[in-house]
Amino acid sequence: MSKPEVENVASNIIEVYKERRRLEQSGVWCKLPAGRIKVKSAIRNPEFARKVKPFAENLGELQEDDAAFKEVIAILAETIVLDWDGFGEDYTSERFIEICEELKDCGFAEDVLQFILDKDLFNQIAVAKAGKN
Repeated sequence: MSKPEVENVASNIIEVYKERRRLEQSGVWCKLPAGRIKVKSAIRNPEFARKVKPFAENLGELQEDDAAFKEVIAILAETIVLDWDGFGEDYTSERFIEICEELKDCGFAEDVLQFILDKDLFNQIAVAKAGKN
């Protein structure tokens, strides 16, 4: 491989990782059956990690513990969810919590958790976005 080719590869690697980090912090649009929400990644999110730590072992069983469920969705609303497509200026963290509580038995909060904890998905989005820049 020639020196310019090596430099190009290195530049692409740097661009993808920087884009991934930017997206982890600024958020990406997550497509769910209930519409699109803009979320930060839970990966390398110290505020989310610190707050959700007491519930980490039971994230898959949220529906069975009402108090834990309410606490985790409040943490999501505060540290992860940035916007909800269609609500415009009317989107609030309180509205997110209200909808999560209404959909508790339908798996909505679990879908959000699955998306934000998917490192590979954020990697794919970063690669796609870096390629467009």
